[in-house]
Amino acid sequence: MADFKPPYPTLEDLDNVSGSRAVIVRLIQKWEARNPRRGNILMSLDLLLLDEKDNLIKASINHRLIGKFKNNLHEGSILCIKDFDVGKTYERFKLSDHKYIIYFNHSTTINEVLEYAPEIGKTKFRISNYEKLLSIANTNEELPDVVGRIIFVLGSNL
Repeated sequence: MADFKPPYPTLEDLDNVSGSRAVIVRLIQKWEARNPRRGNILMSLDLLLLDEKDNLIKASINHRLIGKFKNNLHEGSILCIKDFDVGKTYERFKLSDHKYIIYFNHSTTINEVLEYAPEIGKTKFRISNYEKLLSIANTNEELPDVVGRIIFVLGSNL
């Protein structure tokens, strides 16, 4: 169990200067990142983390470290994550607007926050208007959230 009390460290406090780091976040989604070009090899376990100020960030756990952490990672739980690395986000298909990504390392620790847990949302959507969607179409820069109804698919009867 984490020993933090308010105010909690948040994702907006992150920088990529080395040093001891800690955040209190909700794990809202996790998935295995695989490389289909190399026999579907497992590359990492990726996470989306949300803090009490509604900041969203992606985190990544190298395939060699997944066994150390996977039993402590439950979607929906509020976690205290300490001693991780931070890098700039350069990837295509950005899942969050945060300028950094969290990388777990051998020293990283995870503890579920059961007492004094902050109020953290369970979801985060990046709502965009039509013009914004047009501006990022075919750029491979972002993966926006889209809500709609499919009314036609070429070559199919719906």
